[in-house]
Amino acid sequence: MKRALIIAAIILLLASTVGIICLVVVPNLKPNDPQPEETANIEDNYSFQLSWDDTYVLIIDKFEPVNGVLRFPDSYEGKPISMIARSRSTYSADTSDVKEIIIPDSVTKIGELAFRGMVNLETVTLGANVETIGDSAFYGCPKLKTVYTNEKLISIDRFAFADCTSLEEFKLPEGLLRIWENAFQNCSSLKSVDLPKSLTLIAQNAFQGCTSIEAITVPKSLTDIDHSVFSNCEGLKSVEFEHGSTQVGSSMFFGCDNLNTVILPDTITTINHSAFQACTALESIDLPDGVTTIGESAFANCRSLKGIVLPQSLTTISKYAFARCDLLKTISIPSKVANIGPAAISAEFIESIEVDKDNPYFYTSGGCLIETASKTIIATCNSCTIPEDASVSTIGPNAFQDSPMNKITIPDSITKICEYAFFSCGIEEINIPSSVKTVEKSAFESCVSLHTVVFEGSVDVFGDSVFRNCTTLKNLTLPQNLTSIPNRTFDSCRSLEEIIIHEGIVNIGHDAFSGCEALSSLTLPNTLSTIGLYAFKNCKMLKEITIPQSTSEIDPYTFDSCASLEILTIRSKSVNLPNYMIFNASALKEIRFDGTIEEWNSLSKHTDWHYNASHFTVVCTDGEIEY
Repeated sequence: MKRALIIAAIILLLASTVGIICLVVVPNLKPNDPQPEETANIEDNYSFQLSWDDTYVLIIDKFEPVNGVLRFPDSYEGKPISMIARSRSTYSADTSDVKEIIIPDSVTKIGELAFRGMVNLETVTLGANVETIGDSAFYGCPKLKTVYTNEKLISIDRFAFADCTSLEEFKLPEGLLRIWENAFQNCSSLKSVDLPKSLTLIAQNAFQGCTSIEAITVPKSLTDIDHSVFSNCEGLKSVEFEHGSTQVGSSMFFGCDNLNTVILPDTITTINHSAFQACTALESIDLPDGVTTIGESAFANCRSLKGIVLPQSLTTISKYAFARCDLLKTISIPSKVANIGPAAISAEFIESIEVDKDNPYFYTSGGCLIETASKTIIATCNSCTIPEDASVSTIGPNAFQDSPMNKITIPDSITKICEYAFFSCGIEEINIPSSVKTVEKSAFESCVSLHTVVFEGSVDVFGDSVFRNCTTLKNLTLPQNLTSIPNRTFDSCRSLEEIIIHEGIVNIGHDAFSGCEALSSLTLPNTLSTIGLYAFKNCKMLKEITIPQSTSEIDPYTFDSCASLEILTIRSKSVNLPNYMIFNASALKEIRFDGTIEEWNSLSKHTDWHYNASHFTVVCTDGEIEY
């Protein structure tokens, strides 16, 4: 009996041992296969949607990594999982335990926002067949350092890795076709980017703010270049375009302030707008023969640019192309150039402009670049004289912008002064001869040293903002034939003390005298019909003003913040009193109305016409009203 019990015990022990062994036996797994712990609750963590191609989309409902690693199954119910997406309900979920993500080989697309904002994610391994990384898939993963890519990746979509500030390496495989908007924006640790020769498109801001990239080679396959692709890549030092490339994209290297080497092949035809704007370390660049167009602001604010040779193939220099290039002292215009935009050359710094003798479109005289057919001054040197031989009739847009000259004589052959012609110029006084019939908008805007202006005759066309921000202008008499003071004409002329407005003016535009802080008196003509919005805002010294009988319309905020206004006379019996007309008129004592109390009460008044004004009295012809 005892022997039988011992044998029975041994059998039980063996059976127990075999059972335990059976429990721990598992099949061999591929590295990307799901671990048993992860598949135990597969339908608790994920939901599945069958696609048209008989594959499943895995939708993440819950993040439960194992030892920091998040793996996914490669099939469900015997069918492959081709896409990983994320449930909206998880957008605010805590994902701080996820440090690594491994995508199975069955997946061809990572859906939008799939792994956005994973604050501790460090490593991502893409399965062998991932073709598309969706919008914002890894957006804002600040600790993500390494992404192991594959050879089948075709598209990196919008914001896919934006603000992954620790991302140091990302191999772009041959076969990649498209990098979409902001894909790597602000990946400030990304040190190198090798653009594959298969790449055809880079969308706007794709690598904007990648401040650690030092060199870029642009492949000839890249035919669709959106704007600002490498803008503000402050560490970028050198750029080379492969032979076969045809253009430099708009704002492509804007603000790359350490860029000092640019190599362009002779297949380049266009340098688009702002392509190298604010590349402040760029001292020189060889533009190959073949370039026909330099776009707007292409080299603006390249403050170290000392020399540039324009190719014989060039036909167009767009506006602001070389604006504020402080060290660029001379420029030669080739024979085929037929179009030069406003402010293409900075009058502030340029000392010499030359034109090829075979150019039929432009010539120089007295330091002025002149368009032959239109007799228009296009650009000027920092010291020049307008020809007096009737060869010039128009001062073109921005022609003297930023010129340091303090005295300029306008000859009587000039009939037109175009917009911004003298913008921010150093002139102190100007006589406008009677031959000038047109003065366009902002013609003298921001001439902060201009104190005296004399109109010698009538002007037929007078634009907005002509003297805006002329901060030392003290007095002026407007041309006799004007019928309107346009919008912002004297806006921010804070030294303007006196202006004579003649009879015949029917309209004062919005902000016409806004910010004229020294203007203490003003007589409005009896022909005046309308006064625009903010017309006299912040005229802090204006103590008294009369609205004539002819005035029928006043816009809101007309006398806003006229802190010294004490007496306002209203002669019109049909004028409306709009909202906030005398807003913040803290010194107002009296409104004198040329009519009876009944007529005063019948005027159209907005509820807030005197909002935040002081206590004042309306004096009518038959009595007074207190406000």
